[in-house]
Amino acid sequence: MRLSISDEYRPRPYWLQTYVKDTGLPAHLYAKDLTINLNVHDIYSGDALKELSCEPYVNCTFPKVRSINFMFSMPSVEEQLTDNMTASSDIESNISAFVRRIRLLTPMTKEIRITTLFHGFNQRQLPSQRFDNLVAQLSRRVTNIDYEFYYQSVIIDQRQSGLCKLVYTTIDFNDGGEQIMELARRNASTLQLLDIDVDATIDMTGLIQNVNGSYIQYPCLHAFKLAGPQGLDELQQPVFPGAVPFPNLRRLDIGDMYPFGDDTVFRGNAAILASLALAPTPATLRVLREYKVFTPVSHPRL
Repeated sequence: MRLSISDEYRPRPYWLQTYVKDTGLPAHLYAKDLTINLNVHDIYSGDALKELSCEPYVNCTFPKVRSINFMFSMPSVEEQLTDNMTASSDIESNISAFVRRIRLLTPMTKEIRITTLFHGFNQRQLPSQRFDNLVAQLSRRVTNIDYEFYYQSVIIDQRQSGLCKLVYTTIDFNDGGEQIMELARRNASTLQLLDIDVDATIDMTGLIQNVNGSYIQYPCLHAFKLAGPQGLDELQQPVFPGAVPFPNLRRLDIGDMYPFGDDTVFRGNAAILASLALAPTPATLRVLREYKVFTPVSHPRL
């Protein structure tokens, strides 16, 4: 069962009450996924918390919900003016109270997806520090995170640990690049799936190498997907001699964007790599040939 609490990007708690009345089923006991669409202004003002604290939610929890999809739209110009006249301490208090309420409603949530929606995008609608704080608080205490940010990277909490799944999609990678690399490095021992899709050149150094020069290994990573702009043939790609970062990789999807100057991504996993999506450019072909990545017997499961 999927439960959507939404009405044109606003919370609609009484959807649940109507569902129970019409069907006789306690929807909150069976729902496994929640989709919450709302304007972040409603969180800053406290309106979202008020609605989620009313009937039918006041004495209700969703014990089977494991995944929440937050779809946030940014405040309008008028709403931003209102937010700007509100004390920052009040907004931060409302954000924290909203997050606590969500956790009380869904105590077993392990996965979240955060999507920012922009309608009639303009510069004034760029995410703010308070939105960064909201994202950071929602991201804690979960193991699977799917970030989908449009038009500007959001400052995420790099201290998050124990992640199994990390998906990051943004049009602007300039602000968020080092953050997402730090988040991946911090969770290297537990990550099972890593998916990075950005509209910018990706430097893999921060993913493979610590600042002290030592290499990082992702022993649990079985799926790695990377997407970025085309036309990297003329760029100098980094090499990592001796690094074996993905020894248990089973699925690799990097299309026509190969961001390495050597065979780093293929080391140590030839016997188990079972799925490969690769559209090699002339530069990539030169690398693959130079390092003899593929031979007639090198990848038995492909």
